[in-house]
Amino acid sequence: MSLLFLNLFWIATNILLAVLAVDFGWLAWKIKQTQLKPALWFLWLLFVPNTMYMVTDLIHFQKQFNKVNASATDIAILILQYSILLLATLITFLLAMHPFEKTLIKKLKHPLYVSFAIFVVNFIIAFGIVIGRVQRTNSWEVFTNIGKVIQDSNNVFTSQELMTLVIFFGVLNNCVYFFFRKKVYLYEIAK
Repeated sequence: MSLLFLNLFWIATNILLAVLAVDFGWLAWKIKQTQLKPALWFLWLLFVPNTMYMVTDLIHFQKQFNKVNASATDIAILILQYSILLLATLITFLLAMHPFEKTLIKKLKHPLYVSFAIFVVNFIIAFGIVIGRVQRTNSWEVFTNIGKVIQDSNNVFTSQELMTLVIFFGVLNNCVYFFFRKKVYLYEIAK
């Protein structure tokens, strides 16, 4: 049962980091003081990779599935934990991207420009996912250890394998967002 308890800690931590991206995005969208908006959007950009990053935690599932007691209860709890993680990934990603898209619509006007900007940002998010998963770089290290961030970024940019992973996650992010974004708008209209 200790493995399942340990999962609660890291799953909750990852969800909290993803919720920060949602909060920064909505604050940047809603706040009236225009001088604070760039700082909030910068924080949003630092933390938004934490939303889709959670999908990379699925690598732990099979190892944990083999380690967990064979009881039906423990297996059900493990499956529930990872199901919650996946649901949180989808919800936080969509909720974090929504105010960004609303801002783009307001600023860029043309739908093609908006879609292109989202497309590009999803690849920036993918870079953040890879630097976080492979290099173990955290969002806040931009402020606390910028040298590490620069070195880790260089390691990703100079690795064909890691850049392939960035492309994979960029495509995944775009597929998820462009497939589900209409559902976010429908929910907003229904409110």
